[in-house]
Amino acid sequence: MARRFSMLYFILSFFTIAMYSQNGVIQGTITDSETDEGLIGATIVIQGTTKGTITDFDGNYALTNLNTGTYNVVISYISYDQVIVQVKVGEEPVNLNYTLKPTTIGIDEVVVKK
Repeated sequence: MARRFSMLYFILSFFTIAMYSQNGVIQGTITDSETDEGLIGATIVIQGTTKGTITDFDGNYALTNLNTGTYNVVISYISYDQVIVQVKVGEEPVNLNYTLKPTTIGIDEVVVKK
């Protein structure tokens, strides 16, 4: 009887650990829409969390240790349009490559007087 109870406990523990494991990955490359070059230092954040990363010298990134589920991923870079993409994370890595468009910033005329 004790052996069966121990075996049942082991099996239930295994499924509980597997259910709560964090093994999801979102990875990809962020590039400029005009030059197709990777953007160095672009920010990729899971909306509503503190999980995020920045791109490397080639525009590559990887968000690791994510629970399975659906996330809103915020991609931003200085002087480029911010993008929010909904991504479903499972056990297999998700490839999210995205191209950002430069933002045009206009200001009113500036008058300098002496």
